[in-house]
Amino acid sequence: MSFSSILVLSLIIFFINILLLVNFTVDTITSNVNDRLTISLNLKSSYTNENSEVIELITNIKLFNKTLNVSYISQEDAFSILRKRDPELAKVIESEKDNPLPSSILIKNI
Repeated sequence: MSFSSILVLSLIIFFINILLLVNFTVDTITSNVNDRLTISLNLKSSYTNENSEVIELITNIKLFNKTLNVSYISQEDAFSILRKRDPELAKVIESEKDNPLPSSILIKNI
C-alpha cells in the first residue's frame, strides 16, 4: 500500500469515530433533556381528580404512551410544593382567603 492510501483509510476511520462520538453525545443530551422536561396542564378550579373528564384525560395520556409519568396535583399539593420552593411567596398566598394556585396534571418523561 502506498502512503496516500494509508492516509485516506486513516482519515476515514478518524471521521467515522468522530461521527460515532457526536451521535453518542446527542443521544445523551437528548436523554437528559427528556428527563428534565415536564408539561403542566393547569385545570379550572371546578375540576378535581374525581371529575370524570380529568380521569379520562389522565387515562388517555397514559394509554397514548406507557413511559409517560402522569400525576394529578391538587391545589393543596401545589401550595405545599410552593411552600418548599419559596417560603416567602407562600406567606403572601397564605394571607389570601382562597388558594389561587390551580390544580394541574403533570406529565414527565416525555
